[in-house]
Formats: sequence, C-alpha cells, structure tokens
Amino acid sequence: MSATRGFVTVDEWTRPRESRKRHVCEDSQMGHRKKEPGRERAGIRLHGERRPRRHPVQRLSCTGNKWSFTEMTEDMECPQEMSPSPKRRRREAVKNTEAPRTEAPVKRRRWNLCYSKSSPDTKEKVTERKVSHKKIWIIGSSYIHRGEKAAFDCFGQNFGLDAKVEWFGKGGLRWNGVLPRFYSALSTQSPPDILVVHAGGNDLGLVPAKKLGVEMTRGLMQLHKDFPSMRILFSCINERQAWRYGEPEVINGDRRTVNEQMIRAGQYFGGEAVQHPRLRFFKRNLYLPDGVHFTQEGNHIFLSTIHGVLGKMLL
Repeated sequence: MSATRGFVTVDEWTRPRESRKRHVCEDSQMGHRKKEPGRERAGIRLHGERRPRRHPVQRLSCTGNKWSFTEMTEDMECPQEMSPSPKRRRREAVKNTEAPRTEAPVKRRRWNLCYSKSSPDTKEKVTERKVSHKKIWIIGSSYIHRGEKAAFDCFGQNFGLDAKVEWFGKGGLRWNGVLPRFYSALSTQSPPDILVVHAGGNDLGLVPAKKLGVEMTRGLMQLHKDFPSMRILFSCINERQAWRYGEPEVINGDRRTVNEQMIRAGQYFGGEAVQHPRLRFFKRNLYLPDGVHFTQEGNHIFLSTIHGVLGKMLL
C-alpha cells in the first residue's frame, strides 16, 4: 500500500477512520487533493463538513398516532433499518383483528348539596328530612320513667329505631292522668305517628276491673277519633310481686280481666296490645326488693318486647 503526493490512492474503506481523516485533512490543507473526473467520494467528509441530512423518520408511539406503521410509511422510501420489530408486528396484528372497543362511560362524582350552606333551599330540604322521620311517644307510669334510661343503655338513642322517640314517664301515674299528659305535650308540637301507653296498673284495687277497662277503652277510642292517622300501642299491665291496694291474688285476677278487654278493643282504637308473658312474679331476678319495679334484666325483657313490636309497626 502506498500513497502519492496530490492524490490518495489507498482504498479508503480498508484504512481506519482516524487515519483516513488525518490524511485527507493534511492533503486538503496543502492543496494537493484532486478529484478524478466522474468519481464521487463515498463516505469521506472533509474536516468541518456536516453529515448529509437524512430523510426524517416519523417515530411511532403507543397512544399518539392514529395510523398503523404501514399507513405511515407507504408513501416514503423506508430503509431496512425502519422495518418494524417482530413485537410491533404482533401488536399491529392484534389491533387489526380485535373488535372495536367501546369506551366505558366516565363515572362522575355527584355531590350531595342538600345540606350545603351554599344551597339556596337548605332550610326547606332540612325541614323535609325532619318531617320524613316518624315520631313515637311513650307515655306511662314509673315503668316508663325508669325505662327511659334503661332503653338508652340497651338500645341507644331513640330506642334504636329509625324514628324520633320521646318519653313521658311519671311515677305513680294513674289512668285519669294519661290523656291530660298527652294533650299537654300536644300543645307544643304535632301529634306522633305512634303512641305507646303503659298505664292502669296503679288503678287496680281502687277501681273495679270492668269499669277500669271501659274507661281505658273509651280514652283510647277518643284519641283515635281525634287523630285517626295515629296508631296506638297499648302495653298490657305486667305482673308484680306486691300490689299496693289489695291482695296479690285478687289484683292479679283483675289485671288479667283488664288486659283481655284491651286486647279485644284494639280494633276499635286503631292499634294493638302487646303482652309481657316473660315477666312472671315468681322470678325474683326480675324484680327489685320492693317487688314492683324491674331490675336491669327485667327492664331489658320489658323494653325488648315493646321494641320488637315498634320495629314491625315502622316497616
């Protein structure tokens, strides 16, 4: 291999790149480089000469392009280096064979502005929600007065029901005080949807059983006449170990007479009567030493019976 002054006769492709660049630069600076007529330089650039600009290639992306690889390159000369890879070919084949996908509807969050301060109808909607809840009044003697706290401990607020429950208990309440207690509460608010009454036990021994039953039936029928949409639940008089105004055997017989009369009269006052068969006087664990009021276990049984009936009435 030899080189002459003025033209490089060495085969450029056999010479290393750095050596080829150095010889070309030296000859060009000395002014001895010549071109043979009709011969083009192949792959040799002068010092400082820019690389010829290639045809721009459009790159493929996963989501940006809407056309396939063949559609993009059908109008341009694609060299061998731009042929798609086997992985891309498989992906294009799957896309062409797949059924068109239907986009799932976008789930948008819906904000509940019923109770927002910015809502113009806030007061009206809050009032509607309050009215939609049913009201329950429970009126009675000391069993109701003591049962209010026991009900909160056992069932929580509002007797564990989906309603607004109010308790009107008074120790020693007799039947002639039930209706005045109801109308006094009615003077400040609307009537309830359900009225629960547990009274009459303190009248046994003072008023004959049949007469007491007639008075109680008339009172509940009067309430039903004044408020036909109000349902009435009468809680039957429960057993006791001790009675204030008579012998236990005699008073217990009167108690059964009154309860039977109120059960039959339920259809007349638009309601029903609930009995307490599990509260028996000989079960000492259910009564306090006074023989009248219930222990914690007795209160739970007493309230559970009423709670179950109210739950069915609210359905």
